[in-house]
Amino acid sequence: MNGGTVIKRIARYTFIGIAVLAVIALLVITSSKMKDAGMMARKTGDGNTAVYYLKPLAFLGERTAQRLLGEIYALGQAGIDINDAEAIYWFGRCGVSLPTVLGDGENPAAPHEVEVAKQYATGGWGVKADPVECAKWLTLAAEGGNKEAQALLAQSFCQ
Repeated sequence: MNGGTVIKRIARYTFIGIAVLAVIALLVITSSKMKDAGMMARKTGDGNTAVYYLKPLAFLGERTAQRLLGEIYALGQAGIDINDAEAIYWFGRCGVSLPTVLGDGENPAAPHEVEVAKQYATGGWGVKADPVECAKWLTLAAEGGNKEAQALLAQSFCQ
């Protein structure tokens, strides 16, 4: 190889590296704006727009988007119909993003299911208090190995 060939290779790899970094930066900025748009749509009650912006990010593994979709579907927020299967799917995908440590064999969706149950117990997050829904979500979490859910069920928390 002569000196000209080496310089051309270095220039080509430098250009490729800069291009890759630019694409990564663009994706980070875009995903942040999409998440913000989805969160704002959820706050203003526009569920279809929230799902439109959050779902692509959730499929790419963005945990906050996954948790938000789980909440939207679990609680029927922002005009989106309640869909337990979708909620459980997204809670499971995001794993533990709450400040929680999983117990041995605990389903990663279980801590989120406990939070949904608490909202149905108290009427939080814009839903009406519903003891049946509370018990359903606590039972799911308890079956998933969550100790808190098991204790709350034993105390008849949802009544």
